[in-house]
Amino acid sequence: MPQSLALRVFLPFALGYFASSIFRSINGVIAPDLVRDLGLDATELGFIGSTYFVGAMLLQIPLGILVDRYGPRIVYVVCLVLGAAGSAIFGLAYGVAGLAVGRFLTAIAAAASAACALKAYVLWYPKERLPFLNGLGFAAGGLGVMVGTTPVELALPLLDWRDIHIIAAAAILATAIFVWAAVPRSNGGHNSGSLTDQIKGLGLVVRDLNFLRIAPLLVFMVGALGAMQSLWAGLWLRDVAAISGTRAANILLLIAASMTLSFFLSGPTAKVLGGFGLSPMSGSILGAVLFTGVAVALVSQAFLAPAAVAILWFLFAYFATMGMLAYAGLGQLYPATLIGRVNACLHLCWILGVFALQNIFGFVLDKFPTATPGSYAPEGHRIVIGIIAASTALAVLWYWAAPKLIGKRKIL
Repeated sequence: MPQSLALRVFLPFALGYFASSIFRSINGVIAPDLVRDLGLDATELGFIGSTYFVGAMLLQIPLGILVDRYGPRIVYVVCLVLGAAGSAIFGLAYGVAGLAVGRFLTAIAAAASAACALKAYVLWYPKERLPFLNGLGFAAGGLGVMVGTTPVELALPLLDWRDIHIIAAAAILATAIFVWAAVPRSNGGHNSGSLTDQIKGLGLVVRDLNFLRIAPLLVFMVGALGAMQSLWAGLWLRDVAAISGTRAANILLLIAASMTLSFFLSGPTAKVLGGFGLSPMSGSILGAVLFTGVAVALVSQAFLAPAAVAILWFLFAYFATMGMLAYAGLGQLYPATLIGRVNACLHLCWILGVFALQNIFGFVLDKFPTATPGSYAPEGHRIVIGIIAASTALAVLWYWAAPKLIGKRKIL
């Protein structure tokens, strides 16, 4: 990419994406410290964690409208400042309310990262570069998720969770200043219509065939990755493969690394597909087919040697992440004035998938308790992974059948 655009557009948004993504995984690491220092019970800890998820879910559509109306620069700066404030509030809090408010505000920065970055790439780069740029942007977020795991754990003996959040607040605030100073003020692609017009545009997106074909795939495949990575993969490793402690933590880190690698290689993947006359959307479908095969292998529970388990979960994350090629695929199909709302709808799909699958997983596992409190029978895990595999396969079938079932409804 041209050096001037790399410094003025890509780098500021990538740094913000990296810094804000740390909050996606950090709570899993610092949870024992929160319980020890503040005397939180499991319900309070769960409530604090949920505020981040709820915030990210509720903000998607408003962010899409704001980004299309005012552009990514100003919206991102405001959201980063709010995220920095949230990190500081969390680091200074001594009760559940302060922790929850801080966590909610950090979700604003994280939710805005993808919405604003993807909009900026559409405005400033040619459409054929979107798979490469989107992949690099998502990879920056993946690196942030990785930093929120083992590196934070290693830092805790030197810095407590309060120090880490204050440092993160300063870093995010510095990134906001960088975005404000570096990113060009405008390159068109804004929609200055009324709020009613903005909402009508949103309605056009959710009724369009291109979006409707791919939406279930993000719900079930990318949503499954989010649900497993955030909680259930660790329990699967413990209950099914008898892997725990440092070995389990290393596999969870491998999952995050696989996700990041898949993001990084999404550009070359799309280029190879293009050489065969295939669109980035085809890459999402290919990833879904391969993902389904890996899920079936996990259902069989026939590959429980530690090396085999690590390989399966690496592939699970890698192929699920290929679903994110849909962002570049749809980015090439819609006008720039709608991209913020298109991406917001895609974000909402997989976030809703995370929410649904996390609850389904918990409901099913509760039906298969064991004599050891807090542990679950392998049969429960097998059923849920089977649901994921079947749902993804149906989503692939829907992609091919949708034009015949609902007609070729397109907005362009």
